[in-house]
Amino acid sequence: MPEFHLFGSLPCELRLTIWELALIPTRQDRPGIQFFSVTNHRKDGDELKTLRVQCRLGSECATGHGSRYCLAAPKLGSGENVGHSWTGNHNPSTYLLNHGLFSACPESRKVAEKAYRIWDSEEALAEVQSRVPRAPGPVHGSARVPFVASSRNGEEWQFQINPSSDLVCLQPLDPTTICLNRRFMDDLCVVRRDRGLHGFLNLAFEYAPSWRLGLEQHRPKFSSLYRLFSEPSPRGFFLRALVFADNNQSRQTNVSLWLIDYSLKRERTSVVTGRGQEFYGIGQKFVEVDDGTIADYSTGELGSALDFLRDLDRLFCGLRPCHILWHYKMKEPAECRVCRQARVQGYRASQAGRVVACEKSV
Repeated sequence: MPEFHLFGSLPCELRLTIWELALIPTRQDRPGIQFFSVTNHRKDGDELKTLRVQCRLGSECATGHGSRYCLAAPKLGSGENVGHSWTGNHNPSTYLLNHGLFSACPESRKVAEKAYRIWDSEEALAEVQSRVPRAPGPVHGSARVPFVASSRNGEEWQFQINPSSDLVCLQPLDPTTICLNRRFMDDLCVVRRDRGLHGFLNLAFEYAPSWRLGLEQHRPKFSSLYRLFSEPSPRGFFLRALVFADNNQSRQTNVSLWLIDYSLKRERTSVVTGRGQEFYGIGQKFVEVDDGTIADYSTGELGSALDFLRDLDRLFCGLRPCHILWHYKMKEPAECRVCRQARVQGYRASQAGRVVACEKSV
């Protein structure tokens, strides 16, 4: 029988049991991946107004986040099907695992809310407002924190993310309008100020092989490197993320930056495969690739994201991104005591950034 039309006639206890069985369980040992667009709505306009994430506290949130930068529906797909959507274009984000239960009916919604402990998460968000210190616990460390977005029917959907373990991919709506500074961090708060980007510990950016083109021309002068960091492109957006992470490392040393390299294709499996981090999406998984496993993949004509990070190592000559910008702004000589020390033991973009390949998952 393809359809069952008498579901509403079943006893309430049986209906609730069916909804509970329909829940797709999440596991702490299987961190997910979450895709978002990032928009500076003051400059980008209202293109994604109806698809922006809404704070659970709304205007009562004392942090004031969302005043400039907002998370919104990702842009996925290929060809004519590219567009911003929460649920379309085969979005692999695990925040969609049980989203249908929130809008199917009041009973399914209650089951979903109970499973994700939404009210506990709201208390965690309220704590940000009150700024009352509290020791890390299950709410902050592992709870699925809700965020709200409007559905196609105008109803609110409550999606879930785990900011302490999930990989959060940021897609700039317009790279020219987004600067990764402290204001950016304040706007994108989730739970606590002392946990990465207000909760996000793993930030990802989608790499393109063309990023390796034209890097050497920026090498000789600090002014050229400054233009590279200011570049109005997805590459420039990632480089500004390096500056952001470097600038905030004393406050948030646990933030990890990742590059998603879709051009990496696995050709064989080596004995060291599986030692790196893995993030799981819907129908896909994102597997860490490093120097020990890169031989298992074809990298394409222009090389991989690992090659790009090594290009940055040569380009920066051991200097921290923040120090490069300091040289430019202060108009200091090309050499200084910090520069000389950096040549011995300096900054490595290949250590600040990590790489994952996208593979099919069952």
